[in-house]
Amino acid sequence: MNDGIHVGTSADANIDERFIQDAVRKIYAGKFGEIHSMLIYKNDKLVVEQYFPGHLYAWDKPYYHGEYVEYGPETMHSVMSVTKSFVSACIGIAVDKGFIKSVDQSIFDYLPEHQHLKTNNREYITIEHLLTMTSGLAWDEWSAAHGTESANDMDRLYFDCDDPVTCVLDREWWAEPGTSFTYNGGGIVILGEILRNASSLSL
Repeated sequence: MNDGIHVGTSADANIDERFIQDAVRKIYAGKFGEIHSMLIYKNDKLVVEQYFPGHLYAWDKPYYHGEYVEYGPETMHSVMSVTKSFVSACIGIAVDKGFIKSVDQSIFDYLPEHQHLKTNNREYITIEHLLTMTSGLAWDEWSAAHGTESANDMDRLYFDCDDPVTCVLDREWWAEPGTSFTYNGGGIVILGEILRNASSLSL
C-alpha cells in the first residue's frame, strides 16, 4: 500500500500457517464474537493481514451495531479505549522530543486557557496522574451504557459540555491525586489538550 510497512509471510516469521488458518476459520464462525481484522507484525514485517465482515459502531443502536459491512484496510473503525494507549505513546514522544519536560509536572503548566481552574489543590494533578488515571477527580464511566440519556460521564462530555477540559477539571474530589485508580477517559481529553499546547500540533 506504499505506506512504508514491509510485508512478508507467516513462514518468514516462523509462524505455523495452520494456526493462522484455524484462527481465521474460528473468527468467521463467530467463536470470539465479532472480530473485524487480524494483523500480525513480527520481525519488522507485516506477515498476516486478514479482514472479516461485521457491524460498524453505532453508539445509539442495540449492542452498538450499525451497518453490517465487509471490513477492509480502508474501512474507518472506532478505536474506543485503545485511544488511551495512543495518547500515552504521544506523551512519551513529546517528552522525548522536549515538548514536555516531565510527566511529573502539573497539568496546568500546559493549560494556559484553564488557569482559572487551578484551585482547590488541582495544581497537584500531574501529567502522570492523568496517564495512570489517578487524578482523584470524580468520574463514572463504567456504571452506565452509552447513549443520549446515559449517566456515563464520557457521554456527558459530548452532550453537555461546551469545553470538555473544564467539565473534567471542575469535578469534585474522590481521592488525593496518585492514591486511587478510576477509569477516566476525560483525563485523556485533557492530555490531548496538553499535547496540543506543548507541541503546537494537533493530536
